[in-house]
This record gives sequence, C-alpha cells and structure tokens, in this order.
Amino acid sequence: MASSWTYDVFFLSFRGKDTRNNFTAHLYDALRRNEINTFMDDQLRSGEEISPALLKAIEESQISIIVFSKNYASSRWCLNELMKILECKRTKGQHVLPLFYNLDPSEVRNQTNSVGEAFVKYGERFKNDENKVHGWKTVLTEAANLSGKLLGNMDEPEFIHEIIEWVNSILVKKTDLQVARYPVGIESLLQDMKLLLDIENIVSKQMVGIFGTAGVGKTTLAKAIYNSIASQFEGCCFLENIRETSSQTGLIHLQNKLLSKILECSSIIVDNVDQGITLIEQRLCLKRILLVLDDVDHSDQIEKIVGNCDWFDLGSRVIITTRDAHLLTKYQALTYRVRELDHYKALQLFSYHAFNKDSPDDGYVEVTNDVINYAGGLPLALVVLGSALKDTVCFFKGKEVGYVTKILGSCGIKELMDRRLITESNKLLEMHDLLQEMDREIVRQESPKEPGKRSRLWFHEDVRNVLEGNTGTNKVEGILINLPEEDVIRLSPKVFKKMKRLRIFINNNACIFEEPSFLSNELRVLDWPKYPGEFLPSTFCGKNLVILSMPHSNLNELEGVQNFVNLTSMNFSDCEFLKKIPDVSRIPNLEKLDLGYCKNLVEVHHSVGFLDKLISLFARECTNLRCFPRSFKLRSLKYLNLSFCSRLKNFPEIECEMECLKYINLNNSGIEELPSSIGYLVGVERLFLCGCTNLKNLPDNIHRLQNLMWLSLSDCTSMKELPPSIGYLGKIRRIDLGFCKNLMTLPDNINQLQDLMHLFLDGSGIKEFPSSIGYLGSIEELYLGDCTNLMNLPDTIYQLQHLKYLNLAGNTKVVEFLKKGEDILSMEKFAISSWAESLQLSPPPNTSDSNDSNDGCSSASFPKLQELDLSNCAPSQSNFCRILAFYSSLETLDLSGSDIVTLPPYVRRFVGLKSLSLNKCKQLREILGLPPNVREVYAKSCVSLEIFLEQARSSLELFNTCDPPEPVEAGTVRSTLLSLNLGNSVLTELDFATQHECPFNLEILCLSSSSIVSLPTWVNKFVALEELNLDSCKQLRETPELPPSIRSINLSQCSSLERHKFGDIRDLPMLRWIDLSDCSEHINNDVQMHLLSQVHLKDRYFGCIYPGNKIPEFFSHRKEVSNTNWCEIDINEPIHLGSKNARFAFSAVFGRPDGQVEEGTVMCVEVIINGHEIFCLDRVHISTSSDHVWLLYRGSFDSQIMMGTLRVQFTCKDVNENPSKSVFLKSCGFHLEHRYQENTIGLTDGVQLSKRHRDDDDDDDKFESNWYPHQERHSSMLQTSLTLGLRVSDAEDMPLCESQPLNHINQITDKT
Repeated sequence: MASSWTYDVFFLSFRGKDTRNNFTAHLYDALRRNEINTFMDDQLRSGEEISPALLKAIEESQISIIVFSKNYASSRWCLNELMKILECKRTKGQHVLPLFYNLDPSEVRNQTNSVGEAFVKYGERFKNDENKVHGWKTVLTEAANLSGKLLGNMDEPEFIHEIIEWVNSILVKKTDLQVARYPVGIESLLQDMKLLLDIENIVSKQMVGIFGTAGVGKTTLAKAIYNSIASQFEGCCFLENIRETSSQTGLIHLQNKLLSKILECSSIIVDNVDQGITLIEQRLCLKRILLVLDDVDHSDQIEKIVGNCDWFDLGSRVIITTRDAHLLTKYQALTYRVRELDHYKALQLFSYHAFNKDSPDDGYVEVTNDVINYAGGLPLALVVLGSALKDTVCFFKGKEVGYVTKILGSCGIKELMDRRLITESNKLLEMHDLLQEMDREIVRQESPKEPGKRSRLWFHEDVRNVLEGNTGTNKVEGILINLPEEDVIRLSPKVFKKMKRLRIFINNNACIFEEPSFLSNELRVLDWPKYPGEFLPSTFCGKNLVILSMPHSNLNELEGVQNFVNLTSMNFSDCEFLKKIPDVSRIPNLEKLDLGYCKNLVEVHHSVGFLDKLISLFARECTNLRCFPRSFKLRSLKYLNLSFCSRLKNFPEIECEMECLKYINLNNSGIEELPSSIGYLVGVERLFLCGCTNLKNLPDNIHRLQNLMWLSLSDCTSMKELPPSIGYLGKIRRIDLGFCKNLMTLPDNINQLQDLMHLFLDGSGIKEFPSSIGYLGSIEELYLGDCTNLMNLPDTIYQLQHLKYLNLAGNTKVVEFLKKGEDILSMEKFAISSWAESLQLSPPPNTSDSNDSNDGCSSASFPKLQELDLSNCAPSQSNFCRILAFYSSLETLDLSGSDIVTLPPYVRRFVGLKSLSLNKCKQLREILGLPPNVREVYAKSCVSLEIFLEQARSSLELFNTCDPPEPVEAGTVRSTLLSLNLGNSVLTELDFATQHECPFNLEILCLSSSSIVSLPTWVNKFVALEELNLDSCKQLRETPELPPSIRSINLSQCSSLERHKFGDIRDLPMLRWIDLSDCSEHINNDVQMHLLSQVHLKDRYFGCIYPGNKIPEFFSHRKEVSNTNWCEIDINEPIHLGSKNARFAFSAVFGRPDGQVEEGTVMCVEVIINGHEIFCLDRVHISTSSDHVWLLYRGSFDSQIMMGTLRVQFTCKDVNENPSKSVFLKSCGFHLEHRYQENTIGLTDGVQLSKRHRDDDDDDDKFESNWYPHQERHSSMLQTSLTLGLRVSDAEDMPLCESQPLNHINQITDKT
C-alpha cells in the first residue's frame, strides 16, 4: 500500500546562474517550510555520478517544476532534464508545472529572442546531429504548451504562494487513505472486491455492500480498494464514519463534503437535505465517480446521498460498509461479507502489534493463543490487545490530548496515534468502543474475582469494594472513582499502604472524609477534589507527580510541594483554608497554576514570577491576597487573571519582553497603578481594568502595547484623564470607559484610532468631544447614555459613516436630534431610551430649515436604519412623520412608554417593518391599522387600549396622505401578522372589523390579564394558531372552537370561565400542553373528565397542569413524600426504555406547605434515569397557594442509553439551582404502558379506556420530534403566572431546547 514516490516534488530544472540564489532558493525554502519533500541537485553527495542520480530522482518524483528563465535554453543539462521529465509525464503520469520567470511562454514555444539565440549556437555546434537539436526544440514547445504559471507583474512572494497552493492541491488528490499498518490477509479480499466491482464495465452503474461484525475490518478493506482503483474515476470521495457523523452534524454535512470533493469547489453550500439531493443529482449526473459510504446504519443515509445509484454517470461505483446486511437488499447491491481471520492470520496480526514480528516471543505462545481465542479473529481486537492501551482505555477516553500526553508521555501517545488505535477529535482523545470494551475485559481477567489484584480499577462497584474493604494490592496501578452520583466512600487511612505502584488516582465525585496516611511515590496523577486533610502525607515525596489537582480541599499548608519537581499543573482553586503558596523555584516545568477563589490566600511566593514555562496563572477572587511577586519574567505566560483581588495594590514590574501574554484581567482589583515596564507586554490583546477604583491613570508608554485590541476601564471612578499616547494604539478596536465619573475629556488625537469600532462612554463624566471624533472612520457603536455632563456633540459626529448603534439614553430631546441627523447614512441601529433634559445637540453641517409639505413628510433620513428604539420618549405626531419618513429599511420599531393616543397612520409607511412594540403606552386607546408586512405586535399593559383594528380597512386610506413606496392593499396585515400580544389591556373583545381583516396566519396570540370577555366565534379560522394565552383573563366567560393547529393553551386563573368548545381532543391533533392552574372549578373538572381522559399514551406527547393533590390512580409506581424538595422512585424490574411499543407517564404533586405565595418562586423537576438526565421540568413560576398536579405523557427513549432497571428522580430547585425552600413535592409517580396491551390510560382517576386504532399510528414519532417546529422564536405564554418547560437530552426522539415548550413563548412577554 506504500507510495512508490520518493519525492513530492522534483525541483531540479532551473538555470543556476539565473535563479539559483534568488527565486529558486526562495521557492525551495517555501516548499520545505510547507513540509513538501523536495529534491534539488544540491542534495547529491560528493563523488556520486550526477546524471544517473538525477535521472533516478526525476523518476521517483510526483511533480516536476520547470523554471524557464532567459538562459534556460543555453544549458544542455537543463534541456536533457526536460526531455526526461516529459518522458516521465507520458509513462508514469507525473505532473509537470512550467514556470516562466521574466520570460514569455511564446519565447519558449517558438524559440525566439534569448531562446532562439541559444539554438543558433546549437545549430552551428551540432551540425552533424540535427536530431538532438530538433528533440530539444520539440520538448521546449511541448512544455510551453502545458498549463503553467507566468510571473508577469506579480510580486514574487505572491507568485510563490500560488505555486505552493497548486502543489498542495495535486498532493491532496494523489494522497492515499491510511490503511492498516499490518494489512494481514488484505490481498485476497482485494481481489474478491475487484471481481465484484468489475470496473472495466463502464456501461453500467454498480453498488457493492461490505458487511460484517464490528471490528472485523470492513473499513480497512474499503480504504484499500479505494486506494487501488480511485485513479480510474473522474471523481472520488470517501465518506468515513457516517453513523457517527450524521448523528452529530447531520446529512447536510455529508452532502456538502461529497459535492465539494467531487467538484473541487468549496463554495457550494447546501442549506437543507432536499436541496442537497437536487444538487447531487444535477451536478454529478455526468460524472463517473467512485463513492464510499463507510459505517452506514440507516437507509436514509443511502437515500439522501446516493439515491439508488442512479444519480451518477455510467461506470460509477458506490461501496457501502455496514453491520446490517438488510440495509443493502432494497438497493439491489452486490454484497460481500468480511469474515474473521483464521488462527494463523490472527496470530500474525497480533504478533506484529505485540512483538513487531509475525510470531510471538518465547514464553508468550500460550498467553498469545489465549488472547487470539478471546478476540475471535477480529482484527481490531487483535490490534488493541497487542498494544499498551490500558491507561488510555481505562482512564482517559474523551480527555484532552495535551493533558494525557503530560501524564503518559508524548512518545506513548504518538505511538498509539501512529497505529491508529486512538485518534484526536477537537483536541480530545477518541477510540473505538470495541477497543475500550476489549481492553477493559483483559484487565478484568487479570483477577476475575478479586478486583484488588487487578492493575486498574474504574468500575464503581469494584472501586468501592477495594477501598472500603482495604483489599488493594501492589498490583494496582490506577484508580478512577466515577460513581453514578456523588456519594460517600469510607476508607481506612492506611488504604493506600499496599498500593505502592499506584500511578494514577482520579476521584471524580466521591466524598472521602478520612485523611490518608500514605500515598504512593509512583503517582503521576493525583486528582482529588475535596481532599479531607490539612496536609499531604509526610512520607509522600511526589517526585513523579505531573498533575496535582485538589480544588475545594481542606489544605492549609503545601509543605513538600516545592519538591514535586516534575509537576506541570497545580490546581488549588476554592481551597478556603490555604494561606500561602511556597517556593516553587524547583518546579521548572510548571505550566498551569490555578489559585482561584482561595479567599484566605495571603501570599504567593515571588518565585512564581520566574517560572519560565508557566502558561496560565489564575487567581480570581483571592480577596485577601496582599503579597504577590514583585517582578515577572514569564516568557511563556499567555493568560493572567487577578480579578477581584481587592487587596492587591501593586502590579509586578516586567523584567523581559513577554510576547506570549495575550490576556490580562485585573477587573475589580485593588491595583493603584500600572508600572511603565508594562510596555514589555508587547503581545497583549485584551487588558481589563473594570472597577479598579484606585487606578488614577495609565502609564504614558501604553502605546507600546501595539497588539492591544480591547481596553476596558469602565467603573474606574478615580480615572481623570487618558494619556495622549493612547491615540497611538494602532490595533485597538474597543475601549470601555463607562461610568468613569471623573473622566471629563478625551485626548484630541483619538482620531488616529482608525481601527476603533466600539467606544463606550455611558455614565461617564465626559463633558465634550474633540472635533476629531468624526475621523474615527471604523466606529460602529457609540454609547453616550447617562452622560449627564455632556452638553453638545460636535458637527463632525455626522461624519461617522459606519455608525450602527448610537446610545444617548437619558435625554428626552432625542427627537430633535433625530430631526437634525439626516447625514448619518449608515446607522443600522439607534437606541434612545429615557433621555435627560440637559443634552443639546448641534445641528449637522450644511442643514437648512426647509418648508415641510402639508402632510409633514420629509426626505429620508438614516436610509439603512433597521432598529429604532424611541421608548419612553414623547414624540408629537407631526414630528413623528417628519423624522421617520420613508424608512423602507426599518424592521423593528419600539414606541413603548410613549404618550401616543392612537397609533399614527404614518407608521404604516414602514413597509419593511416586522416588529412593533407599544408596551406600556398608557394613553394609547386605539390601533386602527398596521404596516403591511408586520409579523409581531406587542401592546402589553396598554391600560387604555379599547380598539384594535376595528376600522383597519377604512384607516388604510390614510396612506394617501403620504404615498407609500409600494401600494398596500386593505387587509394585507392578515397574511403577515404572526405574533400578537395585547396583555393587560382593557379590551373587552377582539375585533378585526370583519373576518376579512383577520390575521389568519397568526401563530401566537396573548391576551393575558386583559378585560376580554369573549373571543370571536371565527377564531377557529386562525389556521396557523399554535399558542393561545388567556392567563388571568378574569372576565373571560367562554372560548370558541379552536383550530386544529393549536399546540398550547393557557387558561390559568380564568376564574369566570363558564363554557368552552374544545372538549374533544381528537379534533386537536397537535395539542401538547394545557394549563388549568387556578382555573374555575367547573371548567377544571369538565376539561379533566371530557378532554384529558381522551389522551392515549400511544398517541402523542402531551402535558398538562391542573389543581389537585393526587397522582392518578392508574399509575403503577407512586410514592408519597412529606413536603420535601427531592423524591425518587426505584423500579426494580427490567424495563426496555427504547422499545417502540413503550409509552411513559410521569406525574408530580407540588405545593407550598405554608399556603403562602411569594413573588418569583420557581420549581424545577428533573427526571433522571440510570444517572442520565432525560428531561427537566424547568422554571415553573408558582403564583398559587394551592396544590397542583403536573402530568406528562411521552414515548420511548434512546435504547442505547436507557435500558434495564431504573431510578426516576424528581427535585425542586429555586431559580439559582439551589434546593427549593418554598415549593415542595408531595408525591410523584411513574407509569409504563405498551401499545400491544389492550387497555390504555387517561388522566382522570380510575378511568379505563378502550384501545383506539388510528390510521396514522406510524406518525407517532413525528408528533414527538416536531411538536414545536418554530424553535427559532423564544417566547412564553405562561410567563405571567406559571411557566413550564422541558429540557430533553434524548434529542433524536424529542429534540426540545431548554425550557420548551412553554418558555418558547418568552418573546411575547419579555417585550414588557
């Protein structure tokens, strides 16, 4: 399988005196720097025959580069090389790239100018050998006709870069896939596959499936055949590990990869699967391709990527590897089964990996045979068992490569990666599941009945037995404690005395209260959070320790740590009793030091400032830290955090250039000044000094931080001025000066910050801007809110052509400013809220008072404005039109808190408006019309609102006063409005004038806390309505029939409701949630009996909440508790949670023991099965003093995660994720039902329902997985009184985001 090429590039053919010491040298250096193996004649050893060696080098190169220069043709050496290169192109498929350096290709092609002069001389010299001269001319012409590259007017570095990219593209195409290191038995399988593929037959298309058990070598065979035949196709693609890739990134990623690989174009981007199918069929239909789909486990993966193999041209071949042969039958694929290796080949393969030869060493024959018999002829298992993987397999799968490398050594990890036994993905170690399973079994077999005699312990029961039973032995080398949940392990202080070879101890979640009296000196990893002792054992020398992690421990002294000479990482975060970090000068390899939140830490030894390899120093919230290194000489430091070290007054002097340091966080520290030596921090990109109230100024040489991009000085209340040198920070993009109360001015040279994009001055003491502010050509955000001293803005403010966001919060004269601001052409977002009276703005330059037209309309300002916030302002109606006319680009308008009485008709001029907010417009009485394309209207707490769209049709005629850019037909709003919130209004009815004005596409309707008495009888015509919120509509008496699209209904606290017309749930197939909390007793009982009892477990995902204190009696598992925030149910029987026939019900009764209601109380209910969080009843805002029942039906879980006996756990937490102190569980329940059972269940106690057959029974999963399709909006119809959400980790079955379904409606009320 090895490549026959010795060199990637044969870089030889150049004229030495023309280019050897300039262009050729530069190109050669660039090739080598890009790891491209390149040959030059300079590499030949002295005394070696030149010509034969060069000819051999040409033959062994994949690519030849010819540098044609003016004197190239005058060299017979070069011409003979050229003849050999073109011969290899014809016979060996070598790639050839001609370069024309200060020479036109026509001169080479036609032998003119300097090339022609050379051939005149050849003609005279070789009069008797014209064939030689003719041959040279022929190859020159042939080479010049090849596709090459011309230097021309291009810069030489650019020219070289283009060459490198071309070479790389050729090498990538020609690079074989990595197959097995020892491909034992692969040749015979290859021959079989070639016969099946029959690639000589180019008049047909063929799909071939390779199947067999996991680890048998299917992928290895597919890679080998791919390498063998790929060159015979127009395009080739190997899609590896489809099962895992499709589950993580989806089929779109695979479709994109196929198209970009075959078409050699990365700009093709597939947006959705259906589009991908069309693109593959259209773009690849004329391509003869070879495609491999590796590890397919679902027919969708075949259908959405290759169809039925008919999307490609004749002669194409598709190879599929799978464990499931049945997947291949519907595609009429030829199949090939890969069988296990016979004993002889298995012995060879194992021996290669274990002993680096084809047979075992003496003395290992018997154990080798045992291993081979155990592995059963599976190549992957044999490779695993013959390799040193135990530590990685048992302890470090999924850990960072760098972390594991420090522990096991780079050589060991590299060897495992070279052998493809472990891989790296996103910097994490990964390995085949079978590999982990097999190697762990080998460890278990070391002592099947006595875990204490095994080399490694990781299974929690074995670990507990060994530690609590004190049965460990000298054989134990590693221990990982990973309990199903945090628990106490009780052990003897001498428990580690017998484990003198212990190298790895990792405690993830055990609480151990006994302090050990002995630790092994062989330890390389000691990871023990909440270590119980005040000291480490006195006999522990730690000479081999690499990782020491003891956060949240009781340590108060680190005696002996200074002798742990091999440490690379120390973590003592949250050690509240630790007072001092000792001398670490004898730990030269320390890279990471974490001291965060050590609140009693007083001193860090000065030697920390001289750790040459230290990369990260974290000491956040060490609030008593006073003594810190006076000097820093940390050449490798990248990250420094001393934030909230409130008693730290001095920053260290910098004694050397620290170019690696990128991030410094000193927020809220006690730092009084920065030393002038800070100029040595030449690599710093982010410097945070927020809340440094003692800091009065910055050093004058701050400009030496030439890589600084973000400077944050907000809340530096003692800062009075900035040094002028700040104007020379050439790369600065963001400066935060917010709430610097004593900062009055900015330097005049601030205009030199040409890359500055974000300037925050809100709440500062700034009085005026320098006129140069207008030259900040990159500014996008300018915050001036609450700048109470600011009296005016310079005229040059209007020159900020890229301004997107301007905040002047705190001035009611903003309307006047907007009226004058017509020259700010590129503003896209303008937030102005609660403006102070004092601000007076200068008019923009070159403005004049023009006479307004009769209708008050003016020419357009801010033509790119997208978001406008005029909340808490009081714009007059006349100014309103004058300021905002012709904003066709405006998408979001907020007039909340304004004094408008009626929505001005000019608002409807904004044809692009999508969102309109009118919340808390307390004088607003009527909304007569809306813009034609509005999608969301928020008018919550408009306490005077009486009319909504009653005269919409007639009011549309008002557009005639200012002709809109496009004609707007009456009733246009009905097709665009999607979300409407009229909560807390005095509306007594929802009147759209006629059904013709009704927004039939409305998806979300919120009328919570309104005075609504009834809904229109034709509300069921809202064919898209999904969420209806009538929470706290205390005057609501009846509801009409609802459309079948409805998913969520909130009737909470509808105490006057007497009638409803949605009793038959079968007419509401999409319904997923009903809230009946504190509803009228009559309706509550009626809905429970006649509506909810119709729900069948097998039919849908469904949840509800209603007053009550009893788990439904049909529940097979119930548990009563007494006002606790935690409840669990153990089901001691085997249950297959992944069964497609299974349906589940969960229920909980919750309430308040004191019967009192507290504002903002939140309940969270987590359901945990076998240690895995399945979903979370999240953020239930309780606004009732009575008991309530929560009930949820759902389908099966992922069978690979959940199978066997289980524990269902319910917990109540407050909003801060702490155990609830006010809302408690009173009982909980769990129930399992199977579809094949004759009886199913309903909500009402004791109700028995007969099985109802459904024609669409196969669509159950669609209901669950798509139960709320519009996941991009974030709104909640239950926020007012009681919100319910579900967080689901079983995403394939029911992909819910956190706090869905009902937190999904937050946007309605969050606009308040």
